[in-house]
Amino acid sequence: MKHTVLCVLLIILMASAGCTSYFSNLQTPQKTLDLKETAIFSQEKTKFAATVNSVTINQKSSFPRQFTLKMTVKNTGTEAFSLIGYPRLVGADGSESAGNNIMFGSVHPNGYATGTSTITIMTEQEYAALEENAVLRVKYQSMKPLPYEGIWAVDFSSL
Repeated sequence: MKHTVLCVLLIILMASAGCTSYFSNLQTPQKTLDLKETAIFSQEKTKFAATVNSVTINQKSSFPRQFTLKMTVKNTGTEAFSLIGYPRLVGADGSESAGNNIMFGSVHPNGYATGTSTITIMTEQEYAALEENAVLRVKYQSMKPLPYEGIWAVDFSSL
């Protein structure tokens, strides 16, 4: 009986240590990046770098306004993976405007994938909330259970 209890406790201890190890391997950028900076992600064998190529406003004079976002991901690991990006602009007040999903598809080792998303701002109030200290947040989902997230500062005066 003592051996059974000890075995169960040992298994629980090993399982919890394994889970802790798994979650500690998840790396996401902890700071807000400039648009020219690259976010580096690593989780087990899935490793990639994400770069914002450009953010442009398609229509500046009236509403709705559309922002076009172009991104590139590079597989820096040793295994292929599939990736989807979920971009959104987030204002300093917490307001969000989501864009179209970016389907990067399957990215092979040392391979690149580029995607485009459109984010529509419907009203002047939404735009005003985003105009000051807005960030672009992109959540990336692969086959791993936890998503990755990159955060880039967006300067609306330069668009």
